[in-house]
Amino acid sequence: MINRTLTRREFLNFTKLSAAFLLTSCSRNSNKLDLGIQNKFYPDSFKRILPKSWNRKNINFSNLELNNNYKNSELLIINDGWLNKIDFDQFENITNNLENKLDDRAVKILSDISFEGEKKLFPIGIIPYAVVIKNNKDLKIGSDQAWDFLLSQSLKNKIILPESPRVLISIAKRMNTENSLKKLLSQAFSFDDKNALNWLINSDINIAIMPYSLCYEAIKIDSRLSFIFPDYGVPLIWSFMLTRSELHCDKIVDWINSLDNEFVINRLRREGFYLPFEFELSKNDYEGEILISKINTLPSKKCWQNSWSLPSLTEIEKKELETFWLFS
Repeated sequence: MINRTLTRREFLNFTKLSAAFLLTSCSRNSNKLDLGIQNKFYPDSFKRILPKSWNRKNINFSNLELNNNYKNSELLIINDGWLNKIDFDQFENITNNLENKLDDRAVKILSDISFEGEKKLFPIGIIPYAVVIKNNKDLKIGSDQAWDFLLSQSLKNKIILPESPRVLISIAKRMNTENSLKKLLSQAFSFDDKNALNWLINSDINIAIMPYSLCYEAIKIDSRLSFIFPDYGVPLIWSFMLTRSELHCDKIVDWINSLDNEFVINRLRREGFYLPFEFELSKNDYEGEILISKINTLPSKKCWQNSWSLPSLTEIEKKELETFWLFS
């Protein structure tokens, strides 16, 4: 058995190494943040650009009371359809620190929000709805057609519509037909975002209306499918970030700055996710005619101009919506 006593120099070196290791560990831990996100809703390209130091935890927003991932997440990413599920008292103001990063469209969506959570929401992305079509020589639908094309007799019981009443009502309101909502609902085979592609591919269904981020991959590999973004505009889904501490804002700014990259922006765009930041490259999504002609997954400039957002409703607006839904 060797009994060896550390020399003074060895002891000091050991102490320095221990201190360095401790500081490194603390530094690493301080960069770790738990991020809650609904994984299935977002394209792979978006999930890949999230910082590696953010521990991504899947959130089931339909059952938040039993979801510890929501309770323990320091950052949260959520789309506008679930905002009424959030307890905003648990989150801190974020927009004041980051507002200079947003483009005009993002600033406008915040100004349209009619509840106290406005300053706690930071827009980070837009996903447009698309009209997915099963190719059919007798079915001629162009992007220049108004939404009334959905009321064609040839499409009776041949359409999969979104399950969101707000989205359906917003589309119906843009039709030039009396009792448009009632007529639109009567055209549907089903109301199902999740299984729309299965119905489209494996039945005689002709059309599905769904978020582009949920269908881009199938369209890319299945020659039977195509899609359009109508020039008359499409519903837009907004994603927001929330934080439980303003101390995290610097990390969020660093992440946003890292996205100002042509490769990143093009990859996100191909998968149906558009950035709402003051980047010259992403501004072309709304304005660049040359870029639009080169990348066929972009809505046209006219489509962007006519598209609409669906911010959360006040209680009065909810009741009006329910009444409209019931008596249409």
